[in-house]
Amino acid sequence: MTFGRFAYNNIIRNFRAYLAYFLSSIFSIMIFFVFAVSMFHPIITDSGIQSGSTAFMALMISELIILGFSLLFILYSLGNFLKSRLRDFGVMIIIGMSNKQLKRLILIENLIIGLLAIMLGILLGLSISKLFLLYLGKIFYMNLTESYFPIKAILMTIISFMLLFLITGPLSLKLLNKNNIFELLVGTKKPKKDIKPSKLFGILGILCLMTGYAMMLFVNKLNINGDMYMIALLITLGMFLFFSQFTILILKHMKNREKFYKNKINMLLIGNLVYKMKDNSRLLFLMTILLSGTLVAFTTTSTLVTSQGKSSKNNFPMVYSYFSEDNNNKKYEDLEEIRNTIKEYDYKELSFPMLEYNNEVLLSMSNYNKLSKQLGLDKINLRIDEGIIVPRYNSKEHINSLKEIKAYKIKNVNIKIKESTDRIIFPTGMFSKIIVIHDNLYNNIQSKFSKINFHGFDYENWQDSADITEALKEKHFNLDRNDMKSYFLTLPDMYLAELQQSKILQFMGIFIGVILFMAVLSFLYFRLYTDEPFDKVKYNNLSKIGLSFKNMNKIVSIEIGILFFVPFIIAIVNSIFSLLFLNSVLNNSFNLKNWGILLVLSCIYSLYFHLLKKFYIRKVWFFD
Repeated sequence: MTFGRFAYNNIIRNFRAYLAYFLSSIFSIMIFFVFAVSMFHPIITDSGIQSGSTAFMALMISELIILGFSLLFILYSLGNFLKSRLRDFGVMIIIGMSNKQLKRLILIENLIIGLLAIMLGILLGLSISKLFLLYLGKIFYMNLTESYFPIKAILMTIISFMLLFLITGPLSLKLLNKNNIFELLVGTKKPKKDIKPSKLFGILGILCLMTGYAMMLFVNKLNINGDMYMIALLITLGMFLFFSQFTILILKHMKNREKFYKNKINMLLIGNLVYKMKDNSRLLFLMTILLSGTLVAFTTTSTLVTSQGKSSKNNFPMVYSYFSEDNNNKKYEDLEEIRNTIKEYDYKELSFPMLEYNNEVLLSMSNYNKLSKQLGLDKINLRIDEGIIVPRYNSKEHINSLKEIKAYKIKNVNIKIKESTDRIIFPTGMFSKIIVIHDNLYNNIQSKFSKINFHGFDYENWQDSADITEALKEKHFNLDRNDMKSYFLTLPDMYLAELQQSKILQFMGIFIGVILFMAVLSFLYFRLYTDEPFDKVKYNNLSKIGLSFKNMNKIVSIEIGILFFVPFIIAIVNSIFSLLFLNSVLNNSFNLKNWGILLVLSCIYSLYFHLLKKFYIRKVWFFD
């Protein structure tokens, strides 16, 4: 028998152990390949979506995330697989296999699995790439149904993952260098040391979590850019200490309650949990991070497209906004063209002058109230020396910064700022300052300023007017016009641009969420597979001294349930607080669709729990 044949036979004999690793590798390769097919599609590369564009960068970032995560995942899964085979390796060394031959065997096995996974991943990717391109075509507004042979994508996938499998092999071998023959033969059955968790670190973990969540709730009082990192650090540290210290403290406390501890199966259950929580603390922490990423990716990106219309309208209050200098003779022709273009819509038109100096504008209280009525905002009342500052952006950080302004001076005109409003009235970012003043003050100082005339057009179903808006701008308001005495800004244009970005983000979020979710399911399988031989011997011995199937089923269900659902519940809490945080920052609302996504993922996760639990119980109870 050749050495390669021996490696192949090992794979066949341990196929169930390799199955999750193999299938997860295939899935990662398939997703990577499908993204590569999209990146190198001739219509995309010939359409201007080149390096540096948002669309291209989205695909490239997704590729790098998939590849980087695949490296970590393969390292973890291969490490778990090798741990489960330590005893086999010890036997091989005893019967004469050298360390060099053992390492060579592991590398060959890894390469065989890698080659098979790459081939099947590419074949599956080819079979679904058509559907993927149809979906991508809707995002980029392109027809991507034209077939082509993705030779670049195939080569990129083969090279990337062959390098990845070559890297993971030597890294995983470091595990064997730390074990002598006795440790290899003992494998995962080594006696476990008693655990001494720290009360200080356990309480600190809870405090970190509570502080992080509180900071998310009171986001309006925070410096968002600076405190986001602190929130992430606190919650991450809190979760790590929760699993590594606090959970063991709780179990130790339950163990010290003698009456409770000696009641029925509690002694066996709690004793198992104390040591399993220590073994699994890092896994539980990692699963919580991945599940939090999964839930946040799905819930936040799933509503981006459906809520984009509302979001764009918040940033662009009027459908059409036309600004013109007072001496612009062409404005009458421009306005007439706009009216003729949207005459089929039941539009409302508002117009008024403003005073301008150095891109700062003043408008009268009466004109502001006229506009606020159309936009559904509150009217204002001012004294002659008072003014109100209007935000240029809808962000909470910008609005809060305006509240600190108490006085304003422009061209020797002093204005006492009464307050600031909380909604924009012009397209986002327009002008450097927007101040509302009393009508009498406006009339008294208007001779000192130049004037800008604003004309706003508003109507329903504006999403349907994208084509006529584009034609109108190309024909009459292109940037090559020499006068530059007017500005024509349209909501449909902004909406289409933001909608494409939202679709790209949704596209990335869904696929990255799927990959993270699949990783969690695979990690759970590997954990149970590693525990199976030890648990099988344990329950076999316990059955001989009277442990019933009913009690064993209850113990295993609780143990696996904790492994499954403690990280999931914390991940749900993390995702809810993340959504509340993002909704507060972005002025959105937590809606039924978010809850629906959490419910669907919970059902899938629970179904996997019941299937894996049933499979595991059959393995550990029905002894060979």
